[in-house]
Amino acid sequence: MLRLPPLALIALLLPTAARSYEGAVHQEQVDGGIHVPVLTRAPELVKFVQAAYPEDAQREGLSGDVKLAVTIAADGSVADATVTAPAGHGFDEAAVEAVKQFTFTPAEVDGAPAPIQIEYVYHFTLEVPDAGSAPPPPPPEAVLKGQLIARGSRNRVNAGTVRCGNAADAPESLSAEDGHFELKVVPGPCAVTVTANGFEPYRTSEVLEPGETREVLYYLVPRAIGFETVVRGEREKKEVVRRTVERAEMQRVPGTFGDPLRVLQNFPGVARAPAISGALIVRGASPDETNIFMDGVEIPILYHLGGGPSVVNEEFLDHVDFYPGGFGARYGRAIGGAVDVATRKGASDTWHGSAKVDFLDSSFFVEAPVLPGVSVAAAARRSYVDVLLPLVQPDNSITAVPVYWDYQVRVDWGSSRKPEAGKPISSFYLMAFGSDDVLKVLATGGFRNRDINLSIHTLFHRVKGDWTYRDGNFSSVFSPFLGYDLGEASFGISTLK
Repeated sequence: MLRLPPLALIALLLPTAARSYEGAVHQEQVDGGIHVPVLTRAPELVKFVQAAYPEDAQREGLSGDVKLAVTIAADGSVADATVTAPAGHGFDEAAVEAVKQFTFTPAEVDGAPAPIQIEYVYHFTLEVPDAGSAPPPPPPEAVLKGQLIARGSRNRVNAGTVRCGNAADAPESLSAEDGHFELKVVPGPCAVTVTANGFEPYRTSEVLEPGETREVLYYLVPRAIGFETVVRGEREKKEVVRRTVERAEMQRVPGTFGDPLRVLQNFPGVARAPAISGALIVRGASPDETNIFMDGVEIPILYHLGGGPSVVNEEFLDHVDFYPGGFGARYGRAIGGAVDVATRKGASDTWHGSAKVDFLDSSFFVEAPVLPGVSVAAAARRSYVDVLLPLVQPDNSITAVPVYWDYQVRVDWGSSRKPEAGKPISSFYLMAFGSDDVLKVLATGGFRNRDINLSIHTLFHRVKGDWTYRDGNFSSVFSPFLGYDLGEASFGISTLK
């Protein structure tokens, strides 16, 4: 209820015609020429605060009305609230606490904001729920989705278990081959636990709102970090001796100069052929009595001429099988040894790549998924000693330097999962690789006037397909290939007259 002086209340009751000249004269006669404040704009409630229902009254099923005198400041806030008609049972205190948090539009007196006092009645009504009504629907679920990544290598973690909560029935999800997972959870705090084979358990917490979809990246720490020591003990000897070196071990052997395949030269009974050759000498046999294979396909050399690196990029390696003797007929009729280099398929989770540049050569490697179930890997290398050496070669000198390049391209598609009963699976890959080596003569000064002929050239190309079919315990591999080899050598010197 607005409280104004009596004369002001009379002025408020006048018709709108009081603004005319006659009305003005009448007003002057009423108030005797003394100005009385006029309410030009009433306050309006813009922020309502729900009062807390008193527990005692709610327990007894009581309701009530509390009448208050509310003083509104010039800025619209509640300056004071006083109970004028109490209701008891805790209603008065709850009403005063709620009303003091109200916000009104400022009241205007004579067109300017001014404090004012009104009367306000706060109604407390107890709502009794209907026993036959259905319970309110649960809040909408939240979604936690993201990707599991190995810390350090940034490889995607497959088959990792993501759980929300520690209860036996807590929701969980299994990461896919590309590391992605999606988990529907109850809104609120979520204690996340991630477990994956070969990685330390990962724990964190998330708080999700109803209907929220949160995307995260979880970086897992591998259990084996850095260097590790492998201890081998003697085992029962078999008729066929095979030494298998895995990719991880080859990359950690010292003295390989960044080329893991040089680890073969550290085996007992193995020696490297002279610098102009890329062959191996096993147990004193002639270099041509040791056969070299790449994915089961024979190639003429394993290393580039002139003591160069191997003919396959180190990132392509999966493992190497070395037979110092006594191997089966599939590796040919050699009497020295056999080396079978196995390559790996390209990454199916995301892009990976590397590049190498030094004074001898440059190389690159890249792998990536291109389509669902299809991955591609490619590598290439090229030397440039013949370009840089003339810049520092002394006069009147002659030098033979190696010039080489190599390449590998592999495309994989098909399923890689374990076969299920009654569901045969198959996979296929196509690979092309090759290498070229030439010894080139660099002459300066007087040696340029001589006709020097030195030709040692080794070239090969291979294209191989591999189809693997599995049905239960039955498996079949079909591996056709095509190849081209070139090998020549000549030497001669004649003086020009």
